[in-house]
Amino acid sequence: MGLLVTPQTKTPMVAHRRFCGSLTGNRKPIMAALTSMPIVESEIRLMVSAIVQSGYSITQPQNYTDARWLNYFDPRKAYAAVAAHVGTLPSSRTEEKHTWRAYSDGLKYFLRWLAQLDPTDDMNWATLRLPTADLLTGFIAHLLGTRGLKPTTVNSKYLAPVRLYLSKLAEQNISGFTGDTRDFIADCREHIRAAASVKSPRPDTTTNIAPLWNPQFVRLTADQVRAVLRSINRLTRSGLRDYALLHVAFSSGLRLAELQRITLNSISQQGDVVLITVRGKRSNVDPVPISLAAARDIMSWVSMYNVDLPPDDARRIAGDVPLWQPLLHGDNYGYIGVNKFNPLRGMSAQGLRDIIERTTRAALGDRYALAAHDTRRTAAAIAYEAGMPLPSIQKLLRHKDAAVTLRYIGQKPDFDASTLANYVQFS
Repeated sequence: MGLLVTPQTKTPMVAHRRFCGSLTGNRKPIMAALTSMPIVESEIRLMVSAIVQSGYSITQPQNYTDARWLNYFDPRKAYAAVAAHVGTLPSSRTEEKHTWRAYSDGLKYFLRWLAQLDPTDDMNWATLRLPTADLLTGFIAHLLGTRGLKPTTVNSKYLAPVRLYLSKLAEQNISGFTGDTRDFIADCREHIRAAASVKSPRPDTTTNIAPLWNPQFVRLTADQVRAVLRSINRLTRSGLRDYALLHVAFSSGLRLAELQRITLNSISQQGDVVLITVRGKRSNVDPVPISLAAARDIMSWVSMYNVDLPPDDARRIAGDVPLWQPLLHGDNYGYIGVNKFNPLRGMSAQGLRDIIERTTRAALGDRYALAAHDTRRTAAAIAYEAGMPLPSIQKLLRHKDAAVTLRYIGQKPDFDASTLANYVQFS
C-alpha cells in the first residue's frame, strides 16, 4: 500500500488512491495493510470507518457511489453515443429500425431501474446510481427472477445494449483534475468497467441435441401443416389472408420480420419458381423460392382485399404496400389514422404472431400452438425429412456459412439406436 509522509510530522498516511481502489474488493486487504503500519488502533478504526459503513458490502454503491460521480461522467452523452453507434448499422437505416428499438427499449429499462424509478415515472438522470458489478448482477437477478425472463432474452435484449452503454460511459474523456478528484474519477471508471465485465447468465438447462430437434421447440410434420391449412375458412377475407400467410411461412422458412416486409414488388417469377426478395437478417437480400401454389394464394388474397376498394384508395395492396393488412371485425377495412392504422406499415409483428399461434392452436390443440419462429423450424425439419440436400437447406434458410446450417440441423436423435437394451439384455 502506498504511503505519504508529511515533512512536518513524518507521520505515515495511507494514500487516498489505494483506499478508493480497494473498494472493489473487501475489507481484508485494507485491514491487513493498516495493521502492519505503526499507527495506533484508534487511528485504524477511524480511517476504516471513514470509507466503510457498517451493514453493507463495500462494493454496493451507497454513500461511496452517491451523485458525486455525475459531476464528472455524463450518462446522457453515453446514451447518445450508443444511439450514434447503432445508427451506423444497416438495420438502423430502415423504416422499422429494429436494432435501435431493441437497444433503446433494453437500455431505457436499465437506466430507469438504475435510477430506482417506477415504470410510470419520468426519467430522472440526477438519481442514477453509479453502475457497479454488484448492481449489474442485481439487475440480471431482477430480470431472471422478478420478471421471469429467459437467459437468452436477458443477454440479447438487455445486456447487449447495457454493455455498449457502459463501454461508452467508461471511455468518456475526463481530464484536468488532480489529486483526490482524479483518483475518485479513476475509481468510478473501474467500477463501470467491472460492471461491463459481469458474465452473462447461463441457460437453465443445456442439451447436446441440435436446435432443430430440441424438444423445447415445436415443429410440425408435413401432415400437420396440411391439417392446419385445411382448417382455415378461405371463404372469408381474413381466412384467405391467414391461409396465404401460413402457406408462405411454412414453405419458405422466412423469419417473422421478413414475412412482414413482403410486398408485391418483392415477388418475381423465374420459370416454375416464384421468388420473394426481402431484406433479412444482417441485411441479407438473397431471394427465397416459394411454389406456384403459394404464389396463387397470395394473389387470391390480394384480389379479395382490393375488390371493394376504389382504384385510388391508399389502402389497396399494390407496389410497395405490405402484403399483410389488418382487418376489423366482420372482415371490414381499417380506417387510416384510427388505432394507428397505416397501410404502408401493414400488420404489426404481434398481429402476425397472433395469426400463427391462434390458427395452429385451433387446428392441432395447445401443444402445437406455434410461436413465430416455429414455422421456420418446421420448414427446415420438413426439408430434412424429405431428403433435401444440406446445401439446399442452407440456401432455403439463407445461412451464409454451411457450418451454421450443420450446427442448426445436426443429426436427428435416434433414441432407439442408442438404447443399450436393443443390443444386450441383462435379465
